Amino acid sequence: MLTAFFAVTAILGAVAGLVLARGRLHALVLQRAAELTRERLAGYAHSLHQPIQAIELYASALERRVEAAEVRDILARIHDCVAEAKARLAHLVKGDPDPLSDTHPNSK
Repeated sequence: MLTAFFAVTAILGAVAGLVLARGRLHALVLQRAAELTRERLAGYAHSLHQPIQAIELYASALERRVEAAEVRDILARIHDCVAEAKARLAHLVKGDPDPLSDTHPNSK
């Protein structure tokens, strides 16, 4: 009778150990997935940086050549959008919530 009790106790201990190990493994898998996601986002943000920078440079070049107030206003909006895009990418890479989600002029 005691032998069966010890066998059941040993089995329950092994099951409890497996449950704990499973929980730890699950946590490690989630952590690694989050790391890979951050790495992938950082790569996307880096590859988007160059075209965003180019937009800003072209807008600056146009701004130096154009005198019309209406066009300069549009160019100022382009600069604002570029700054916002850079800020959103930086927050995305950091994993921060997007603090700019309601500030874009076109979001209302």
